[in-house]
Amino acid sequence: DSKETMQKYHDLPSDMEGLMDSKDTPPNVFGVAHVGYSNLVNNKQNQSMIVCGESGAGKTESAKLIMRFLAFSSTSNETDPQKYEEAEKSYEEAAQSYKSLFNDLHPGYLEAKSKQAKSYYAAGKLMKAKSVYDETTESYLGYLKDYFPALSESEKGKYWNSIKRDFEIYNSLALATYEKNNKALRNVYNFKLSTKAVLQSSSTKLKSRIVNSNDGDLIYRFDQYNDKKDMLTKGLAMSPEEREVNGIEMSKLSKQINALEKQLSEESEDFAGAFDSEQYNWKDVKKSLKENEYAIEIIRFRHFDKQFTDSVLYAALILNKKSKGPKLVLLNNGSELEKKYFKGYRNSIKYKVKKDKYSYPNFWKAIDEEIEDGAKVFVSADGVFNQLNIETLMDENGKYIIEKNEIYNLSNSKDLVIARREDFIETYDKSTAMLMGNPSFAASGTDIDLGNKVNSIEALPGAEEEIKKVAKLLDGNQWQTQVKVQGEATEQALKKMNSPRVCHIATHGFFMEESNEDDKKSQITGDFADNPLLRSGLLFTGAGELLAKNNIYDFNKKDGILTAYEAMNLNLDHTELVVLSACETGVGEIKSGEGVYGLQRSFIVAGAQNVIMTLFKVNDEVTQELMSDFYTQWLATGDKRAAFQSAKLKIKEKYQKPVYWGSFVLIGM
Repeated sequence: DSKETMQKYHDLPSDMEGLMDSKDTPPNVFGVAHVGYSNLVNNKQNQSMIVCGESGAGKTESAKLIMRFLAFSSTSNETDPQKYEEAEKSYEEAAQSYKSLFNDLHPGYLEAKSKQAKSYYAAGKLMKAKSVYDETTESYLGYLKDYFPALSESEKGKYWNSIKRDFEIYNSLALATYEKNNKALRNVYNFKLSTKAVLQSSSTKLKSRIVNSNDGDLIYRFDQYNDKKDMLTKGLAMSPEEREVNGIEMSKLSKQINALEKQLSEESEDFAGAFDSEQYNWKDVKKSLKENEYAIEIIRFRHFDKQFTDSVLYAALILNKKSKGPKLVLLNNGSELEKKYFKGYRNSIKYKVKKDKYSYPNFWKAIDEEIEDGAKVFVSADGVFNQLNIETLMDENGKYIIEKNEIYNLSNSKDLVIARREDFIETYDKSTAMLMGNPSFAASGTDIDLGNKVNSIEALPGAEEEIKKVAKLLDGNQWQTQVKVQGEATEQALKKMNSPRVCHIATHGFFMEESNEDDKKSQITGDFADNPLLRSGLLFTGAGELLAKNNIYDFNKKDGILTAYEAMNLNLDHTELVVLSACETGVGEIKSGEGVYGLQRSFIVAGAQNVIMTLFKVNDEVTQELMSDFYTQWLATGDKRAAFQSAKLKIKEKYQKPVYWGSFVLIGM
């Protein structure tokens, strides 16, 4: 379809926009060239492009434009120093062609300039590269602000993946030039504020705007959208024959969901106020900090040197009230952090090692040296730092970080700025709570291969006791509580809840590694089958029977397992706190810059302001004690953060090892 082809190359001049409505419009030459080159590279198929037309129709000029496009596309990975200058000129010519035909915000122009900057970088012309990347990254940020919200979730993911490499390269460039020009580090910080968890943030805003729009038609279509997503997950559990009987065409349904989401995104923008459109920078974060407070933005990226290498780096950018700019702490052993040292960290917790000699020196020492004892520290994690609890690290003097500093875990440092705005007020009309625990999993654990799923599906009488104790505390403070245990602790009951102030779930969680051998996966088209949110979740009544089938696509055949994908649609728009009191609910697939693709992300997208999750297996009795103390202090003081910190320190006095108190992490302000 020629219109669809041209729409990939948006921001057309006004005199060309009218052509988009004509059925006779010839495909955009850059669109044809792009499709042809992609087929050549990705599908290993020879391509032919025929340029034809009447005399004077522009055949020669079109052919030149196509050849120029192919020239700079095919040399994108050129590493011969002798050809850098030639490549730089080719990219500049291509960029100017796009600019003259369209404008300097056109994707083709930005791609050509990006490749020109890459050539400058590879040739050692660092300041020239920085100058060009300053232009392209700023333009990308403008696009994220103006156009990104109106894309569907799938389109957002694809677009972000197409541009995030430029931001990664800029990180390496900033490290190479910041001593000459500190502005580069400031830009890195600002870019991260704008792009970190951008997909999660966009999904959260979409839902919030629609639910609070008071537009009945928009809300109705949003419900339709959720119904279709629910049908899609159910279709995963069906055989091709069952889908045919039920009239479910997976490919068609995926396209309908994508189109509906895009439509909702576009319309919900009408309800976006100035609060959503603000861009924040490092100065805003600095101004929001008080005395003896620090904000740390951790950034994971691959090192770039002519091309991306296997080397992973972590940059910690630190601010306090007196900062003149972000202070850089570089951890250049990222690959070891993610493999050897992270495995060592988990084992030291699990096996109660007396003294972990490696975790603190590698993960935190260099950062800790920039922080005063007794300070409050706001950490926006990335990569492997999402999977460890900084509080559990022990310094060289035998002190755990929890004894030295108060750690706040944020998805993005700008959350601190927003939370401390004068006009930001959170109110909760009713104090209601949904409390669920110890579901009747049924099916014997001996019937199930648990190797790649869950630690156990044994009954959880301790979890039931935990729920009853919490309910008693809340009831005593005039809260309205719903308690669902054993057979009543169902997936359907959770889905029917209406945004309680607290949602506390005590059950088994699961996370499954990606498998390339799923037969069902091959039957499903599109990106949906690869969604990591399908591979983590919570177990409810009836989960045992579903787990026994040993296929994640059977999890939605009937109630019993809530996947993280489904959790995004829960009604939590006015929920202050979700507590996931289950084993390893903080585990999921890590995506650089986006955090953990698992339960934590899904409950935040669903609307929860704060989430308490676990990073490793927890002891039932200790969990009951910690939760009881947390709720008691929170109800008495109204300060959930201080109550949570105090409850963990109290457990630590009784049980020194981090395995008892260090599993629980609170995300949010």
